[in-house]
Amino acid sequence: MDTIKMVSPLIVSVGVFDLFKREKTSVAFRVTFQSLEDTLRDEAVNELQQIIIRELTHIEGVTLRG
Repeated sequence: MDTIKMVSPLIVSVGVFDLFKREKTSVAFRVTFQSLEDTLRDEAVNELQQIIIRELTHIEGVTLRG
């Protein structure tokens, strides 16, 4: 969760909303974005989501479930 929080100051909270364990563990996160200065546009949030995915998948053993 710390890796996600470090991506942007627009990320105000991160939490686990689903955890599933079998041979591998799957984790789903809830990320809340907020700007006190401007309206967040879809493009900005989508870009931040891609950065989060990139940062997390650079961690050894982490893959994106498709």
